[in-house]
Amino acid sequence: MMNAARTACSMFGCAGKARAMAVPQKPSTGSYVNDANDLSILFASLLPFDPSDVGPFLFEAAYALGEREADLAREIGVSRATLSGWKKRGAIPPAHLEWFGERFPIEVLQGRNPQQHEGFRHVGLELALALFEMTSFDPFNLPHKGKEDRLAICFRYLGGISRLGLFVLHRCQADPSRASVHINDRWWSEVLPKLREITALAGPHMF
Repeated sequence: MMNAARTACSMFGCAGKARAMAVPQKPSTGSYVNDANDLSILFASLLPFDPSDVGPFLFEAAYALGEREADLAREIGVSRATLSGWKKRGAIPPAHLEWFGERFPIEVLQGRNPQQHEGFRHVGLELALALFEMTSFDPFNLPHKGKEDRLAICFRYLGGISRLGLFVLHRCQADPSRASVHINDRWWSEVLPKLREITALAGPHMF
């Protein structure tokens, strides 16, 4: 798996070609609403339920977006001071939790691809590659796409899926300190299936 990860990282320099081959399409309104609701319900299990977990959650969310917490605040539409207030109180207002359920996974997936010099030293890349294998290179559940298009889509969204995979892994991690991440059976029983569901539900928002 690690050899595959290194190979994938070495290919980032030509991500522009894949981006041109996989242009997102706007979904119909009806399916968009249904999938948004399903995505929110699924994502609810990753939200912080303990006040002490709000700070780590916001940190991990910012990291998944490839941004600082100040940038995360701007994405949500609040000030940095407001974000700090949520951490101190140990609570995120319901209206903003809704943003995390409906928009956050999409924003992570559609985020910029890493540049060639930006190595993935975390297991998020391995999760993405495992997801590609599990879904026969169709993580967004796009059966109408041909093989070449599916490969191009995987290449285009490799960075976003890697970051989202690491976020999901952290949220499923038993150790609240997030001090270390271990590859074990939990990958296959919990993390990968949840990542697969999220990407499949995100597909209609993106293509």
